[in-house]
Amino acid sequence: MKKAILLLFMLIAVQQLSSQSDPPVQIITHEVKMGETIRMISKRYLVPPADIYKLNRFAVDGIRAGMVLHIPVPIKDKPLATSAQTPEPDPDVYHSVAKGETFASIAKHYQISEQKLREANPEFSSGKLPAGATLIIPSEGGLLPSNEAATTQKLKSK
Repeated sequence: MKKAILLLFMLIAVQQLSSQSDPPVQIITHEVKMGETIRMISKRYLVPPADIYKLNRFAVDGIRAGMVLHIPVPIKDKPLATSAQTPEPDPDVYHSVAKGETFASIAKHYQISEQKLREANPEFSSGKLPAGATLIIPSEGGLLPSNEAATTQKLKSK
């Protein structure tokens, strides 16, 4: 009798867990820029790299500039802002310097001021940028760096 009751409770628990739906996600298409990696992209959109690889099996072999990736970004309910609340700071984005890139060209790409870029990377603020160096791209105004090719589509996750 105890086993039957235990089995019944286990079945109810499994049914309740399986009936819970995943939160809806927004699928973003992202065109890979020169120097970007899956890890950098995952940090930009706050999504684990494994989730990006699930939608982009071809990316397991590596990515290159011009490729289009599908990024599953969870849709979050926006709380009502009050005067007592301050917005959380956005996470920084990282950029791998390609040969010939300058502070000015990188700042223009991410639509931030060259001064802010230099302030975020004081170790590189004087002289030329070495190829392969990783720069911190500070986010401004609550927005992530723009991607002109980004589009959105709302879907429910599986």
